[in-house]
Amino acid sequence: MSIRMLILVGLGVVLIGCNTEAYVPLEQLKFESERKLFEEHLKEAQRTSTELEIERVKLNIRRFLKHDNHTTSLWYGEITALDLQSMDYLKVRTRFRAQEYNLVIVDPLVVSHFSMLENGDIIYFSGTLGAEQSITIANSIKYPQFTLIPSLVVVGPDRYPLIQSPEAIENHKIKMVKKC
Repeated sequence: MSIRMLILVGLGVVLIGCNTEAYVPLEQLKFESERKLFEEHLKEAQRTSTELEIERVKLNIRRFLKHDNHTTSLWYGEITALDLQSMDYLKVRTRFRAQEYNLVIVDPLVVSHFSMLENGDIIYFSGTLGAEQSITIANSIKYPQFTLIPSLVVVGPDRYPLIQSPEAIENHKIKMVKKC
């Protein structure tokens, strides 16, 4: 286990602790705040601006949501669905406010820990968000959806940290490329 992962796990235990109230990281709250600001800018531009100004606002939204280098560190989500995908991996749908995160759990040892979880349970995750997946700019800013393979998840009433093996993640990526 790398030093970075040990630090993340330790940080998760400290931040999340044994408290029953949900902790939402500052970075996640900042991301949500920026999303809301872009949503307001788009509404205002559509109401009062020229087509050129509306397109400028949309371009800024694309830059914010459509690149794939937003890093998450123990971001909060509430489970809304657990879907086993043809015995290859588990897709865990989570939500925080208007944002939806589809977590792809590919490590069989980590998947086994999800049998005790259900809709409404809290999960924390770390990884890199992929590009936002909505087709229209309006949906992408109002109800953004991201898919990621988290390197670390913290689950269950005991807030147990689970680390997906890099090998399992890489093997899943290779399988996905071969399917295309």
